[in-house]
Amino acid sequence: MRSISKRLSVRKRVLATALAAVALLVAGWVAPALGMPDPPAKALKVAQQALRIAKRANRTSAHSLSLARRAGPTGPQGPRGSEGLDGPQGEDGEAGPLGPTGPVGLQGATGAGGTNGTNGTNGATGPTGPRGFQGAPGSARAFATVRPDTAEVVASRSAGVTGVDRPANDRYCVSVAGIDVTATSPIVSIDLGLSTGSLSSLFAAVDSTGTGCAAGQIGVVTAGPVPNSAAFTILVP
Repeated sequence: MRSISKRLSVRKRVLATALAAVALLVAGWVAPALGMPDPPAKALKVAQQALRIAKRANRTSAHSLSLARRAGPTGPQGPRGSEGLDGPQGEDGEAGPLGPTGPVGLQGATGAGGTNGTNGTNGATGPTGPRGFQGAPGSARAFATVRPDTAEVVASRSAGVTGVDRPANDRYCVSVAGIDVTATSPIVSIDLGLSTGSLSSLFAAVDSTGTGCAAGQIGVVTAGPVPNSAAFTILVP
């Protein structure tokens, strides 16, 4: 920068010298016209020499200015400046492609059980189904229902029983065909439909001693609110 100022100062001096020389030349030409005596020849010669010097100095200064306008070598990088303010947010870009499906996660814990729902209404009764096939005969070898009023077997509700005797009140002797009564355990129960009295007042049981009965008969003892009021059913397995 100092070199440029120095060159400008030199050019100014050269221009001043050239102007002075031009002034002397003009004076030399104008003086005779005005009736003034001719300027000295020495002064004219000096002015011409000064003009040549001024021209050379002008060329030199022009060359110097041309060199001064050229860019110098790049200097070292300066320190980083302070960060500027953030600019406005740009518009959202387009959505990217769908990524691949991730792995299956772990199974979560079982949740709490829900409350029980209300019971539904009963459905309508369905139609009666077809009658089934008759089953195989049971394993009972003999059975019968005995009436207390007549001491007789109800024929429609008996099988394998050939007869019944009543040697005394509330004592019955039942006859069965082809069965060893000493090798079986008959079962007796009250028949309320043919008895007189309530369940709590009626009684029937097997008497394995066979008191008052002939050999081969099964003894049965009954009791009720009055003599001979309990009907019973006997089954011989």
